[in-house]
Amino acid sequence: MNVRLLASVAIALATILPAACTRTAAPSSSEQAAHPSPGDALTPIVLPELSGLAESVQRQIRERKSDLDQALERPGASRAEQAAAYGGLGRLLMAAKFSDAAATCFSHAQSLAPDDMRWAYYYGHASLRNGDRARAAEAFERALKIRPDDQAALVWLGESYLDDDRLDLAQSAFQRALAVTPQSAPALFGAGRTALARRDFAGATHYFERALAADARASAIHYPLAMAYRGLGDTQMADAHLRQRGSSYPVLEDPLMQDDQDLLESAVSFESRGMAALKTADFAGAIAAFRKGLELAPDDTSLRYWLGAALYASGDADGA
Repeated sequence: MNVRLLASVAIALATILPAACTRTAAPSSSEQAAHPSPGDALTPIVLPELSGLAESVQRQIRERKSDLDQALERPGASRAEQAAAYGGLGRLLMAAKFSDAAATCFSHAQSLAPDDMRWAYYYGHASLRNGDRARAAEAFERALKIRPDDQAALVWLGESYLDDDRLDLAQSAFQRALAVTPQSAPALFGAGRTALARRDFAGATHYFERALAADARASAIHYPLAMAYRGLGDTQMADAHLRQRGSSYPVLEDPLMQDDQDLLESAVSFESRGMAALKTADFAGAIAAFRKGLELAPDDTSLRYWLGAALYASGDADGA
């Protein structure tokens, strides 16, 4: 087998066997049943129970909590510095699935630095992960008052309203996103789903067809498009799109959230990074990520397997 074929095998394995890197997820947070809205008194942050996390992640979170405590106690520390310390801890907690505690951190950060859109934006995501779509929408609206043309915030605002069945507001948000980026596949997909929910089948087919034209790889568009054609009575087109349905969604460029999993220094996160690198044939990046993971978990057989696959695909048969 030549190196090119080996590379293809490794990429295919990384694509079709994601279950090989599955671990037990960190438990959902219920340690703080409620969290304050921006403007409330800044209550002390109490870390949730961390025992279910990898030791390296526990250490990371405790170090970030120590950084926060120092920022709050340090004479002369600015409000922006304190907000960044709250936000940094919140990012780690959200990545570790402690969304309630993360929301509290982001709420405090907003109170200290209300002109920094990141904290409202992250608060919105933490609220979404808590299932509070109304609060998420309010947070994304606050973020957009600071940065009105932020494409990711506009799409997430639309998604929050759509999931909450507030269809007029959802359509308005998606239209705002399309005014910024007319060929945004995520915004077109959202607008199409909103139109479909309103039984505007002609409008839905229009948006879905445009979304497919913008991102032909987004196979998840085919199913709702088929439903829209069925609503129009066009069974031939409906059947054609049903045969093409898949699970790949339009990709939203979201700079503030793209490194969410990469924040955690755990074997799971390094394996995730390695798998992502394998899928793009970045064998050097995959090898480096898997080796980092093995430094934290030397006996992890899944990491060793994927390291071997990456080495083999890169042409290093002896190393594999």
